[in-house]
Amino acid sequence: MSERAGDAPGDEERRGIRSVEVAMRLLDVLAMATQGLPLKTLSARAGMAPSKAHRYLASFMRGGLVRQDAATGHYDLGELALRLGLAAIARNDAIERAAHSLHELANETGVTAALYVLAAQGPTMVRWQRVHVPFVAAVSLGSVVPLTTSATGRAMLAFLPDAVTAPLLRREREQAPDRALGDDMLRPILAEVRACGIASADSTYIPGLSAVSAPVLDWQNECICALTLLAPGKALTETDHPARHALGRHARDLSRSNGATQLPGACDKA
Repeated sequence: MSERAGDAPGDEERRGIRSVEVAMRLLDVLAMATQGLPLKTLSARAGMAPSKAHRYLASFMRGGLVRQDAATGHYDLGELALRLGLAAIARNDAIERAAHSLHELANETGVTAALYVLAAQGPTMVRWQRVHVPFVAAVSLGSVVPLTTSATGRAMLAFLPDAVTAPLLRREREQAPDRALGDDMLRPILAEVRACGIASADSTYIPGLSAVSAPVLDWQNECICALTLLAPGKALTETDHPARHALGRHARDLSRSNGATQLPGACDKA
């Protein structure tokens, strides 16, 4: 591409190369697919003619970004794409980036924001950002909350495999049989969390304090940590509270940057 009249030096570099941007749509389609795709399907999903897609794919194959199955003719991501993906995952400190988002989230909402990870004892607070609205509650760094009755625990349960959560759930129910929820009560709660991307808890667990929590997902669409907002009263549990929308947006943005492809949030968008 040549510089056009009136372009300042460097404009061409800032604009980028349009053909590369178009070609990247093919890689994005392959990344979202669960298996290799035939040319017709791949080109349709990328919004381009099969002949055009074929030319781009030929170049990608020479570079190792795409491979073609000899038996089916289907296209899939190649060895270079795998190396790039693994390198990106290895350099992605998702929890640290989530922790850095707490300050912005707390300032935007005016509500105390906390970051929880699932540790051996259960959902554990590892960072928090307090605001100038004091409240007295039994929460602090290192605090562990229950899985079934806390917003954080529900956010994690909804987006983690049973193999991970079953031992913790069993222990919680054995230690607190009168407080821990059984599967019959928990199942519809988690179904709503999966649909909305937001889990809520009123003052049942901590008197006078309500909480909402959203999972931060990884490239396998599993929860690696949870962003949680804590505030006095019950306002946070109202579905139209603006802080809930901000929480969902922050969690989705972080999940997207981690490579997550199944982003919940049908119920919390403003």
